[in-house]
Amino acid sequence: MPDLLDRLRERLAGWSWLGPEDRIVVAYSGGADSTCLLDLLHRLGRDVVAAHLHHGMRPEADEEMRRCEDVCAARGIPFVGGRADVPGMSRTYGIGLEEAGRRARYEFLQRAALRTLSPWIATAHTADDCVETILLNLARGAGLKGLEGIPERRGNIVRPLLGVARAETRAYCQERGLWFHDDPANDDPRFARSHVRRDLVPAFRRLNPSFDKAMLRLAAVAAAESEVLDEAAGRAMESLEVPLNGPLRFLTADAEAAFDRAAFAGLPIGLARRAARLLVEALGGRADFEQTEAIVLGVRQPPGSVTVDEGTVEAVWDARTIHFRRTERTGCGAFPLQAPGETESETFGWVFRVSEEPVAPPVQEEGPLVARIPVGAVRGTLRVRSAEAGERIDPLGLGGTKKLSDVFGEMRLTALARARLPLVADDAGVLWVPGGPLSERARIGEGTTACWRVEFGPKRALGAATPAAPSA
Repeated sequence: MPDLLDRLRERLAGWSWLGPEDRIVVAYSGGADSTCLLDLLHRLGRDVVAAHLHHGMRPEADEEMRRCEDVCAARGIPFVGGRADVPGMSRTYGIGLEEAGRRARYEFLQRAALRTLSPWIATAHTADDCVETILLNLARGAGLKGLEGIPERRGNIVRPLLGVARAETRAYCQERGLWFHDDPANDDPRFARSHVRRDLVPAFRRLNPSFDKAMLRLAAVAAAESEVLDEAAGRAMESLEVPLNGPLRFLTADAEAAFDRAAFAGLPIGLARRAARLLVEALGGRADFEQTEAIVLGVRQPPGSVTVDEGTVEAVWDARTIHFRRTERTGCGAFPLQAPGETESETFGWVFRVSEEPVAPPVQEEGPLVARIPVGAVRGTLRVRSAEAGERIDPLGLGGTKKLSDVFGEMRLTALARARLPLVADDAGVLWVPGGPLSERARIGEGTTACWRVEFGPKRALGAATPAAPSA
């Protein structure tokens, strides 16, 4: 069998999405697994950064952190250290120490990746970790998804050692004379994983000497079949989708989606469960079995709702639709509109493109996301901002004012779209509601010689370049 270095080189070569020059943050605890991974990647010439989190749980962790930093200094490997109060997190959020530690680690690793401009985070999970995870998931009553164990990649997190046994990483460190330490948490009876590692896995190995290989085969089969079901659920939901927000759909495409309620309720229960879970995950949340079941069964009942993932995502249904959405209602803020120029929002993915042009009647209509505002009509600074409570506009041709809330209602905007929609305004008030009416003040009259042509849309669709001013 090829040695670990050759095996890792071959595995990384098969990852088309990982560039040879990409910087990688390595989760480096100082244990045998992470020490092995860090050394292997460094020997392969990869651009690595070691990230070590002190969990605030053991007095000897101070010395371990110092030793880890010394090891990296001796090898010329950049080191990022951090500290967390895991016991405090456990008490604050009412979660177990294991879950608190997991959250703290991944939050720290993501911060380290941002700080070091690293597109990837590598953790040293091994084949043993995958087997243990499957058994833990079974004990919790997980479905097919839980049988997949630990994925090779999730987002920007990769696990290069999933095909390597824990005994191999330890032997590697010993053969190369690498310092490492054994974390006593691995044998701590307070943690469920230690019971699985100490009691269950050895018992299954006595029943079947090839137990680990069998479990990894199970994980591969489950992952392949789960992928098929994911695709089927995705196709089903595409056919049931009810468009939201008209031409402004791109405003909230990352944060909400609606579907035909009756058709969703008529899906096979297994497909509906998977679709509900995937939709929640697409919105950045996680739904457990009880929450997923509440959605799937509830949608067959009178109108109602289910909130998941500590209140961050909700599913709401009425007689016609089931609506999955984030619960946050963050507005776009307020900032100057570059005229002429481009103003974009990295947060919400839209751009305004403004150019000055002469008025040559007849003025062509270009759709609801393009407006022309007479240059002379602008009072003070042209800006983009969110709607204010109780605010009104004098729609062009109406002969009076109307509440913006009523305008939004006529535009059939969702609550999230209303919060996110950027209005074009000046010192005197709103000049244009993108996708909706212009103000009477923006009327192009006989004396108008020049106007601002304002185009609004998603960044990709408009092909926006770098904005002339800081992004919103």
